[in-house]
Amino acid sequence: MSRHKEIAEGFFNYLTGRRKDIAVKRYPICLACDKKKETMGVLRCSVCGCVLKAKVASPLSSCPLGKWDKEEE
Repeated sequence: MSRHKEIAEGFFNYLTGRRKDIAVKRYPICLACDKKKETMGVLRCSVCGCVLKAKVASPLSSCPLGKWDKEEE
């Protein structure tokens, strides 16, 4: 899956509340990471540039630093 499709899926999941199970595990890890940055009120990963709330809700996404992996479906 392309990165754009992963993030689109992540936004869809975030907005609809789907896959909340993985997001609640991943998001605290991202919040504790020193590579997160806030831009105009939005938290992003400074390594990959992704919006964190969308990235953590996409099962096929993984952390570029290896802090969490994609979920096998």
